[in-house]
Amino acid sequence: MANMAREERPESRRDGADERAAGRSSVGQAGKVAQDVAARNRVVYEALYADESASASYEVRNKTRIVGKLTRKLGSYPERVLDIGFGTGDNLALFARSETALVGVEPIRTPIAMLRRHRPSLRMQGVVADAQSLPFLHGVFDLVVFSHVLEHLSDEAAALAEVRRVLRPDGYAVVLVPCKDIEKNPLHVRRYDRRAISAACTCAGLMPIRYVAVGSRVLEMVLRLLLRLAGGLETAQASPANRRRFPGLRQRYHRLVVPLMLVLSPVDDLVASLQRQPLEVGLLVRRSAKDL
Repeated sequence: MANMAREERPESRRDGADERAAGRSSVGQAGKVAQDVAARNRVVYEALYADESASASYEVRNKTRIVGKLTRKLGSYPERVLDIGFGTGDNLALFARSETALVGVEPIRTPIAMLRRHRPSLRMQGVVADAQSLPFLHGVFDLVVFSHVLEHLSDEAAALAEVRRVLRPDGYAVVLVPCKDIEKNPLHVRRYDRRAISAACTCAGLMPIRYVAVGSRVLEMVLRLLLRLAGGLETAQASPANRRRFPGLRQRYHRLVVPLMLVLSPVDDLVASLQRQPLEVGLLVRRSAKDL
């Protein structure tokens, strides 16, 4: 019987070795990029979480609004909630009931210490862990919140697989990701649109059941203008003379502007839903009961 295996010539073996070496180099380079991004994220978020006013910002409060919007019509109230990348704790506070167990995960200890200091009434178990390797048993949570974390992680598939693993059968997860260009944010390793995040969740055994588009270019321009003004106020407040003349000016500014922006946000969501590419997308997904 004739030998059906392809005979490999010496030059083809050399070509194969070169390809494997190039592959190892590519993997190594990708790993280094991921490590660099992780290091940058750690520096930025250490500083962010140390800022006591972070939870008052429009970005934080708007993300919490979207989480509330996506979970408003759940069939039953979740008894065990996990927030991966809980940050200021605002998302967990949405589900704070005496009978609800709240657990938050962060890769650094700073936000845990901050929450204990500034929100002692929020009864939450804080855990330092990697989102791509969670230290929990299978099927222990009714709801997982995964807001603006996935774009920072090197292994998307591992992270979503962990979300599915810790959810009970037919449990829910909220997944929020940005749609801005990756080139504009050095803290992100990938960008998304509705199709990409839906496909990633489906491949992980998380079935999309509700979708919301968040943020239009119009509100982004308004927000940039307002933030620039806030930055100018912060610079002005750095002067001792101005602090005496206008005490609490920036705080009063945020107390006025942030509620106004939140009032406009539902209208902006409607505008975003008509655009091909909103600024962010949010999904409510359900864990498939069937094993992958």
